[in-house]
Amino acid sequence: MKDFVFIGKMDRRIDIVKKIPTKGSTGADYLTSVNIASVWASKKPLKSDESVDDKVVMINSDQFVIRYHPDIVKEKIQHLYVVDNNVELNVYGVEKVGRKQFLKLNCDRRE
Repeated sequence: MKDFVFIGKMDRRIDIVKKIPTKGSTGADYLTSVNIASVWASKKPLKSDESVDDKVVMINSDQFVIRYHPDIVKEKIQHLYVVDNNVELNVYGVEKVGRKQFLKLNCDRRE
């Protein structure tokens, strides 16, 4: 039962945001943010790493566990972001836990 999640550990409110490419009135491309859901989640830090490609970049990976949400499952991963305390994290993986019980969102942030 390693995938068992305690509801009481879901102690932070996060927003799941989808970014949609759109064109402005001048024809310039930009991304518009659309809030898919505001949910309670638990956060587990996965790793912190440092990359040097002409400059030093910190990569922080976290995992958020939320209740199952069908709108999140049907979205493409490359358009999803998690906003936690006004910090935007890129979602690179969505994993189902149980039969429509929970979702694990694997996220990273580059600094």
